Amino acid sequence: INRNTGSGNFAFRFSSYGDDMQIYMSNCTAYTDGVEAVFLGSNGNDMNGIIKNTLSIAPNNNDFILMGSGTLTLYNSASADATAGSYGGSGNQTNRTFTFIDEANNDFHLADSDIGAKNLGTNLSSDAVIPFSTDIDGAGRVAGRAWDIGADEAPVQMYYSVGTNTGNLELGSGTVTITNGNTATFSVAQADNIGVGDKITYNTNVVAYIKGRTSSKVYAVQTATGGALANGGAWTVDSIMRAFNSLVASDSGSSNGSHLNTTNLVANNYWLNLACYKDGVDTYATSTTNTWFGYHASASNMIKIYAPTESSEVGTSQRHTGAAGTGYRYAPSNSESTAQSSLIMSSCPIWIEGIEIDGANWTSKTGIAAISLYYGFDPRGGSPSAVSVVKDCIIHGLHTPAGSGSQGIQAIGHGTRGTLKILNNIIYDFSAPTTGWAEVHGVVIALPEPGAVYVYNNTVYNIHADNATSGRVY
Repeated sequence: INRNTGSGNFAFRFSSYGDDMQIYMSNCTAYTDGVEAVFLGSNGNDMNGIIKNTLSIAPNNNDFILMGSGTLTLYNSASADATAGSYGGSGNQTNRTFTFIDEANNDFHLADSDIGAKNLGTNLSSDAVIPFSTDIDGAGRVAGRAWDIGADEAPVQMYYSVGTNTGNLELGSGTVTITNGNTATFSVAQADNIGVGDKITYNTNVVAYIKGRTSSKVYAVQTATGGALANGGAWTVDSIMRAFNSLVASDSGSSNGSHLNTTNLVANNYWLNLACYKDGVDTYATSTTNTWFGYHASASNMIKIYAPTESSEVGTSQRHTGAAGTGYRYAPSNSESTAQSSLIMSSCPIWIEGIEIDGANWTSKTGIAAISLYYGFDPRGGSPSAVSVVKDCIIHGLHTPAGSGSQGIQAIGHGTRGTLKILNNIIYDFSAPTTGWAEVHGVVIALPEPGAVYVYNNTVYNIHADNATSGRVY
């Protein structure tokens, strides 16, 4: 990716003043506010360029240009003006509008909503000159999927729902029609609590997962691995179900053969969204650490555990309203005495947003944390440059009768881990009523090389050890 903001500058300039020159350029993103974005020029000799899968934007001039003698051939490249179609080649896109994650701040990762470059490239994994199969972040450009144009391969956004309702959520006994491989239109309007991640079974044994909502009848859908569905219908709807009935089940189940079939989100270029619904209290637990998200993840290929709120996701918000008991509530029940347990543990980059974690049912532990972020322990080699986020959560009711105490959010381990953001959380009612040493904290950061850590706009209340050894907000 090359963005050049100088008024007289190019993003990519190739100039020859002597012998003939051959240029090969693949899967680059060029953006300049100056002159041409991709410039090839010769002076008395031939300049020959072959450009593939390259995205080019020069608002004030030409996106692609060849000056002097020679040839320029473009394949599956895209321009915001007409120049991608001005030279030889095939599969090129002209006069396109591109959507990036944060163009104003020079983040030129393609947004999930982009239609200018996504899925419009050609597979170069067996290219005769420059074969490759990853993007600028090291994420996989996966065989069997259409490649994106430009330096970034946008991750496949996968959604699986988590909710305690084990029944069929379908309203009525209707049909569904699939169009464009990704749009499901129901004959009967569905309930407002149906949304992203829910599993639709139709035509006896065909399964689709919701990835977006247009209305109570129209939803965006995909296969369990993000692929397109066969068009057709109207087919009988057999059921609409939650994908998983507990957060624990989603931890192990998301990577099984019926879902992603991998724990490597980077190589397979997935962003895993676990959408949590307020069907009822999620109390399912294991004996020690309740959930351990140990995926190979990165800043561009994360796990996000969250409660959906937008009408493009679900008909009615599943997030709490700032008070306990008003949204998705995770309150696992366990009374074993095993030490050092966590309700949610992650050894990979993770995003946790808008859920309630209630520790009242997790008793008789000698050490307990609501959320533990373990740095440097990723058994599958997670990226050290990732961003982990905990935001808009309610965390409360952690009590331990003996041992090392209670922690709300803790980041511990070794090694630099990039950026950690803890914001807009309400954390309260922790205690360790012991007669010996104990520590009770709302937030703990214990990293030798923490990178950038941001902790702001949190409310922390009633954090104490009864013996007054230690009771701290941070």
